[in-house]
Formats: sequence, C-alpha cells, structure tokens
Amino acid sequence: MLRKLLYVLIIATLNLSLLTGCGSDDDDSRSDDGRVGRSYVYGMLDGALAAQLLQTFAPRPWRGETNGVLLLSADSFLGLSETQKTAARAVITGGQHAVLVTSSRHHHVEALHALTGTPPAIALDRMPADSAFTEVYGFAQPNGLMRMMATPPFPALNGPEPDSSKQERADFAATWILEKVRGIEPSASANRVSQSSGPTALSFTAPPWQIAFSDTMSAYWSTCGTLTKPGPVQQCVNTAKVYLSAWMVYSADAAPEQPTDYFIMRMFANLNTAGCQNFYGNRTHSTRIAAYWLRQANMSAAPPGITFDQMDIGQGFAPVEANPSSTVAIGTTWSLSGTGTAGLDSDGPSASLAFGGGVSYSDTNTTSYDALQTQVNIGATDNAASWTYDSWDFVHANIEPANHACGGPGLNTGGALPSIIYGGDFSPVQSWVWQAQPAVRQQFADTGLPVIMDTSLLLGWTYYGRGAQTLECTAAESLGSYYLQDTAAADIVGVSGSSGNGLNFDVSCGVTTNYGTIPLGPPGPSGQDNVQGNPGAPYAVGPWAVNVPFAPTFVVPTLTTLSPTSGTAGTVVTLTGTHLNAVTTVNFGGTSIPNSDFAYANTTGTIQVAAPKGKDTVQVSVGNPAGASNSLSFTYTR
Repeated sequence: MLRKLLYVLIIATLNLSLLTGCGSDDDDSRSDDGRVGRSYVYGMLDGALAAQLLQTFAPRPWRGETNGVLLLSADSFLGLSETQKTAARAVITGGQHAVLVTSSRHHHVEALHALTGTPPAIALDRMPADSAFTEVYGFAQPNGLMRMMATPPFPALNGPEPDSSKQERADFAATWILEKVRGIEPSASANRVSQSSGPTALSFTAPPWQIAFSDTMSAYWSTCGTLTKPGPVQQCVNTAKVYLSAWMVYSADAAPEQPTDYFIMRMFANLNTAGCQNFYGNRTHSTRIAAYWLRQANMSAAPPGITFDQMDIGQGFAPVEANPSSTVAIGTTWSLSGTGTAGLDSDGPSASLAFGGGVSYSDTNTTSYDALQTQVNIGATDNAASWTYDSWDFVHANIEPANHACGGPGLNTGGALPSIIYGGDFSPVQSWVWQAQPAVRQQFADTGLPVIMDTSLLLGWTYYGRGAQTLECTAAESLGSYYLQDTAAADIVGVSGSSGNGLNFDVSCGVTTNYGTIPLGPPGPSGQDNVQGNPGAPYAVGPWAVNVPFAPTFVVPTLTTLSPTSGTAGTVVTLTGTHLNAVTTVNFGGTSIPNSDFAYANTTGTIQVAAPKGKDTVQVSVGNPAGASNSLSFTYTR
C-alpha cells in the first residue's frame, strides 16, 4: 500500500511540475517541447507509463488547442464537454496529430472513435481479463486515413516492468506519430479515381487502415555469477512491435456465389531479443555462452466465428515457404474488374475511391531471412493466415557441432549467431487477401471484420551434456536446487512451474553441449540426451482482437453547385456536392463521361470535367450503380 501511494505521489508531482513549467499557451518561444513538437495534456495522466509519457512529450496544459498532440486519461476523456470533444475531433482529423488516452477500456475506445463515427479498431471486450485495457491508446485520421496504436499492460510476473521497458514503449507512441501519422501521405493512386484507362491502383505504401501494438515478452533468468542466494528472481524483457494494415474493397456487381468484399492484409513486426541476450557481456566469463537467441517466431491472423465457406484466402495470394537465406515473397498482386468502392468511407475526405473499370494492388517486395526457415501455414480449408520462422535447423547444423560459437579466444556469439536471431531486430512481413461472401458484411458491417492477431516467440538455450567439466561458481551463486556443481552434468537454471519460465543456459566452450528451447525446455540434462526438435512452448505476445472496417457501398451522390454555369465545349466545369468520391460517371447533356476522363480532387471534394460538344442549355448529373444525382443546368455559348 505504501509503495502504491508513493507511486501516485511521484506521478502527481511529475504532472504538476511539468504543467507548472509550461508557461502560457501563447508562448511560442518554448524550446522544450517533446519528441513530436507541441503537445498538450488535459488533467492528470494515469497508468504505468504516465511518467514516461510526460517526459517524452513534455506537454503544455490543454485549453482546447488543435495544433498539437493531446494526452489525457480515459476518465478525463469521458468528462469532456461538447466543445472540448469538437476540439479533440479536430486534433484527430487535422492530419498531423493524434489523441492519446491512458488506461483505456473498451467503452473508452468506443467513445474515442465515436468522435469521427468509426467503429473501434480494437475490441477490448473480446480480450482476456488481464488484457482488457491498454496503457495507452492512440487514434488519428491523417488525410482521412485511420491510424491507431496500443500499448498493452505488462505481463503479470513476479517483478514490475523495468523503467527502460516503460521508456521504450512511451518512445514508441512518439515514433508512431512521427512515422505513421505524419510520415505517410496518401498517394494520388491510392485516394482518387485514376485518370488513365485500366484498373485503379491501390498504393501499398499508404494503407487506409493500420493498427500498431507495442508489446513485451518477459522471461525469468539467472545463472552462476549473476545472482546470490537468497535474492529476487531476475527477468529480462524483449520488445515486440506488431502492425496490421488493411485495404478494403467492395465489389458492387459480384456474381451470385462470388465474394463481395476483399481485405488485402499486411502483417509485419519488429521483434528484438536484445533484452534477453549476452548476460555475461560485462563479466569475466568470456568462454561461456550465456544468452538466449530467437529460436522461433510465430505470427497469425484469424477471423473468429467466420467459416471457410464465408471467407477464404484467395489462391495465389500468399507467399510460399522458403529455406534460410533464400528469397521470400512478402507481397501479393491482386486485381478486380467491374465497379465498386475501396477505402474507409464513401463520404470521407480522401481515403476512399470509387472504381468503374476495376481496381488493382501490387506489392512485389521480397526479402531474405538469414538463418530462419519460413513456413507458411495456410491450408485449403483454413481462412487463418499463419507463418512460422524457425532457426533450429541453422543452429543445430552450424552451431552445435564442435561448439562453433566458441571460435577464437573466448565467446564468438557475434560470428556464430546471425544478428537476426541473436539480439538484433527481426522484421517479418507477410501479405494475403481475404475474400468474403455477402453474409460476412451482413453480420459485421456495423462493427467491422473481427480479427485475432497472435504473435509468439520461442527462445533457444543450451546446457551441459554428460561429461561436462565442473562449472566455475558455487551453489550459493545460483538458485541452489536447480544447480548441481559437483556432478558430471549441470541442471538448467530457472524458476520451476512458471508460465514465463525463462531458463537461461550456461555453457563453457570446448565441452559437449546440448541445445533446446525456452519456455519450457526439459527440467535438466538427465535422460535428455536427444533434445533435437524439443520445441518447448512459445511465449504468447498478445493475442489482440481488432475490428477491420468494411469498404463503403455505393451511395447516391448529389450535386450542389456547377461552376461556371456556361461556356464553350472544352470548358473545365467544377462540380460540388456530396458523395462525389463514389461517382463513376458524369452525364453531360446526354453524353456519359466515365471516371477515366474526369478529375477527382480529394482536397476540395469536387469533380472537374471538360464540357463535351453541345449546344443550348443541357442538364448535368453524376451517378454510380446506386443511382443518379439531381441535375444542374449548363449553357453553351458561341
């Protein structure tokens, strides 16, 4: 209780000290803004990352400004006035900033998305009880696109989250704003009807919808020379940053028994095991391997409650398996003819388009994952997308024989274990296409397509085999009951019976070693001579339940103005109205002009079209498969 009170006092002091030092909102000379420039805070932040967020963003007190990032607690958000909600909405849709809410539960996320009339991107009500809130939830709609981020709670282990891990997750929120909110501008091909013939191209660099998670993997560890008994169990923390992007397409003229909705998905991550490697880096045991490496990374996305008959992964729209160091196709190419819409909202400012001749998507990126075998787990009767990256064959073939990790004087982990699996960043990327029958839209159109994202990691370790030499530490320097000093083999050091059991390995160079995985590996070398293929159980990071919105269906457009109202043939006429970004044809005095022959201006919500040949006064209207708009008059002059 005393510890909790002290924490609350520290956070309150940090809030007050930062707010007191902010000065007037009219003071534009401040040079102590945070990483993203000008930011604001309303009320008191709460949650485990409050202190780090305040330090990272250095916010000023918020009085309704819309020219910076807004931070506030979930309870403070629910207490906003209508005027304040209008200002918060302007922050979200302004194109450069975001609203960050701490300690959010599902009803908070729903209320935040309600500001812009969008379904909540994350479904915390479908999460387990210990993951039913986020430390931070961020929301932005730059140029009509949707960008969301979340930092889940720290795993419930024996110890608290280290300050370094908290700071990294606070920094992630700032990086997300700089890179995902401000750094991705919608391209012309992604957000307006193409003026050339042929299918309209979707840009894979500017997805209409994207959500990002900054998660943690915590494992226990100890080994001789690093822990004196009695003492607290030590833990290491790895970071896992996972992203899911979606391009949504609706086919207005799909044939019976054919899909009407398509979801072009792209899932990628930035996984780093540096938090759990090289524990002897600053110690004298230079001839010992004492670290974890990435044995296996698993990533998947699945639509719960949707059968394969209702939605499947199109043939040829997923990459193939690959051996280590060979090229892996991480992208996909897809096209659809006919009429339809793509994007978020047919009434949105820039993030949707209507197509008449078809729409296409092409991402031909490839990559090579050194030391990691790519296994694609997409079956003919499975609508889940799942990939596994495994380094066991590489480690078993290249490291285990003759202790190749011990080349030269002392330990040679840098040369023996590639950085992609030993302390470096591993960034897997995969794409696929879900194609859904009308029943899926009928069931989920209001809430969005339900998707469960799942990422899990498996770490590798080693231990002495039979005949190993005596270790250079005493039982008092380890966890005692898990360490046998004077026998021919040493037990694995770790914490028994824990779901987060991070079993460290401790191996001297020049002796016989065995290799396994964590968590959970075997309890010790006794009777475990053959450990090849012993995979343990991967550590689950997540899973996370999200809602992917559907592409808009056609809405009948309306015309408000036509300018100029007169002119000669060839005069460029500007049309304004509603739902013009869902227009596929302009009817000009009986002449039908397809969308390939007129320009759609996202920034002003208008259509510009050249008047065809004609005479006298004619009627001008616009339309799409849902119907035709009202008509306005245009008079030809001689």
